Amino acid sequence: MDYISSILSVIFFIFNLSAIAYEVTPMRVTLSSSSGESAGVIRVRNTRPTDLPVEILVEKRLIAEDGTQTFVPADDDFIVFPPQALIAPQSTQSIRVQYIGEPSMAETIAYVMKVAEVPVVQEDATGITVAYNFGVALYIRADNPNATLTLSSIEKTDDNKLDFAIRNSGNDYGTTVGKTVVVETAHGRKQIDLTGKGVGNPLIPPNSVRTFSLDIGELDQDINLEGELTASIR
Repeated sequence: MDYISSILSVIFFIFNLSAIAYEVTPMRVTLSSSSGESAGVIRVRNTRPTDLPVEILVEKRLIAEDGTQTFVPADDDFIVFPPQALIAPQSTQSIRVQYIGEPSMAETIAYVMKVAEVPVVQEDATGITVAYNFGVALYIRADNPNATLTLSSIEKTDDNKLDFAIRNSGNDYGTTVGKTVVVETAHGRKQIDLTGKGVGNPLIPPNSVRTFSLDIGELDQDINLEGELTASIR
């Protein structure tokens, strides 16, 4: 699962309690302008017994070296139809998104397509209303996409952590999911599966370096990282 796909921001309003969610599919869309695949469709299903008002916003997704993310409005890069919708109970609304930016991409660009519930204040409302926002991962794929990952540094810190950096020299996004760091010391060789090991945001943007830190105490107990380290990623 993409990192952004797991994000569900919940905004609380002091009105009426209505915590029945809705469904958004798919949670990841990949487009390629150069190959003519510049448009995609997501579907929003209203599973509640009342109307569901939503609006669609697109933001560019920027990932820093430490994995923190910022989002920049990018509505000018896309045509979204409809940009707002009122979805009847137990009904599904298709939302079409079309990329209208640069036709040829040197690097894959990441966006997030936010499906945001618009809270409606009822005159007799009391209590809490929960408004759900879903983030759909949206990628504009580069020409001939490829992610090439190498381990550029690794060290054990004084606070019992394993700090390492991964370089992506390719033009597509890479990920630590499914990857293994192979560490060699004077005491032997150890493989560390990075999937689900608390690395946080697993994405590595094109032509960039990401830094990660793992608590050695949370790794397998038989690992010995004393002395000089050499490592690789595969």
